[in-house]
Amino acid sequence: MQASSGERKWVRTDKVPYLDDQGNITGIIAFIRDITARKRAEEALQLERDNLIHILEAMVDGVYMVNQQYDIEYVNRVLKNEFGPFKGKKCYTYFHDREEICPWCRNKHVCKGKTGRWEWYSNKNQRTYDLVDTPLRHTDGTISKLEISRDITEHKQAEEELKKSREELKNLTTHLQLAREEERTSIAREIHDELGQALTALKMDLFWLRKRLPKDQRPYLEKIQSMVDLTDSTIVTMKRISTDLRPSMLDDLGLVAAIQWQAEEFQKRTGIKCDAAVDFEEIELDEEKRTAIFRIFQETLTNITRHADATRARIYLRKRAKSFELEVRDNGKGIKEEQISDPKAYGLMGIRERVQFMGGKVTISGAPNKGTKVLVKIPLPDIGAAG
Repeated sequence: MQASSGERKWVRTDKVPYLDDQGNITGIIAFIRDITARKRAEEALQLERDNLIHILEAMVDGVYMVNQQYDIEYVNRVLKNEFGPFKGKKCYTYFHDREEICPWCRNKHVCKGKTGRWEWYSNKNQRTYDLVDTPLRHTDGTISKLEISRDITEHKQAEEELKKSREELKNLTTHLQLAREEERTSIAREIHDELGQALTALKMDLFWLRKRLPKDQRPYLEKIQSMVDLTDSTIVTMKRISTDLRPSMLDDLGLVAAIQWQAEEFQKRTGIKCDAAVDFEEIELDEEKRTAIFRIFQETLTNITRHADATRARIYLRKRAKSFELEVRDNGKGIKEEQISDPKAYGLMGIRERVQFMGGKVTISGAPNKGTKVLVKIPLPDIGAAG
């Protein structure tokens, strides 16, 4: 109806018959109530509902609602396009064709008023979804489930490809490291055996020649002595190169002896005092792990020489119940956080790659003017220590 002011009004009319003393209907009594506010509230609520539906239909993610009897109450445009019309269908027939793997059945927490998140692979369309479930409470006390699903198939495929690529890169890196070690060992052996024998033979020939020259041939004798000295120097250099390529004691005496020897050589070469503390005599490791740990140790010493500006270094070798630890500390200027994560820090990258190959962990830390610490932990589930 329209009020005298011209404003449109909503009214509710209730009519009852008017009876006289004999029970005859002689008229009608009408009750008129202004329900304009209620009708406007209902219209506003309906508008809000329509807006909500528009929002759900415009979403790029799938949305659906289902009650505890598995009846689908709403499916938005995305899911209709993927799974078809839903009218009259149960959620398990709409999504799965099998009741026992119904999302509602697998997410009982929703019935308890809790929100959950999980992944689901659809056999119907061979797609993977990231699902978020949340409860919707009704005025009658029942609960429906609102589920938002996002198709992450391409994302999962990209993850798998990246994982596969990383695994292939890891295998390639490991292969290259092993190939390099084999090549180093081969070159070291050839230098030691072939070149060493040749230099030794040359030195013996020079001795032979010196013995047969008359003592009055002083210029020739001095030249021969000079050649002997050069040969000795070359032999020393050859041994150093051979040892740098592949320390023989790593194979002959083991990891602990090789690390202690390398620490002594490092101190002689750089003047940086280097102490090694070992709480066991030796530990049984296969050749690959033994070599990898030794190369990690060498790289830490190289970094100290190049970057630390240190005067002292300490090495700790520890055997735990199921792990082996190598810790190297220095008293230098300390590595910075940006240096630790620098993608061009190839030495640190090499350490991480070797540790990762052995299934271990490496921690690198530093403090200004308090030095740097490198801690390597290698799991040893199937080996024990000797001594």
